[in-house]
Amino acid sequence: MAKITFPDSPPGVSSPADGYTVVDTWHPDVTIIYGGVPIDAMMALTRQWRRNGLFNLAVPRIIGASMVICRTRAVSDALTAWFCPKPAPGAGIAAWWRGPDVGASSAVMACRLLGASDPFHVYIYGRCVEPNPAYPHDAADLGRCFALLEACPEMVARVPEMAAASPTWARIVARWAELEKALSVDDSAAVYAILRKCEEPIADDARQNGD
Repeated sequence: MAKITFPDSPPGVSSPADGYTVVDTWHPDVTIIYGGVPIDAMMALTRQWRRNGLFNLAVPRIIGASMVICRTRAVSDALTAWFCPKPAPGAGIAAWWRGPDVGASSAVMACRLLGASDPFHVYIYGRCVEPNPAYPHDAADLGRCFALLEACPEMVARVPEMAAASPTWARIVARWAELEKALSVDDSAAVYAILRKCEEPIADDARQNGD
């Protein structure tokens, strides 16, 4: 298969204050949308691209777009690698932010352990606070959390602080070693089972004692 390549930079677009701009001339297999999309237009776009493409979730935050739609998975993966290269171990928080492994739960970790400042506060505004900030739901989510720690090893020792984020995070932290072991051997089913268990509320003392 021929290597998929892209222009060096995305198109510079000034979105209208009361609308949005669709750019489909930058690359034949990529559509970029800038600006706010009204709900009715969003529904129409979703119906259109549900059949002919998929949404890339990593690239928009890097290029300042609202949405990026790719025709195929291969194009989406190549676009992510092009604009969001995976950082080297220990590369630091800025390199992680521009990489492919930023998700809601990993951003919550960065936000809480490094301070709620840009760009994390913007990315997860309203999701980094009580009562229940975003947490990993599956192996992919958890993998992004560990990618953050790989890029910022100084944060590893502070993972226990996440227990204060929410009851669910407290249960996840309590089983962190189990989760790390399961993830290290690519046991996605075990990771999912543990995380689902962590979502369950802790029984009160009376129930635990059978009263």
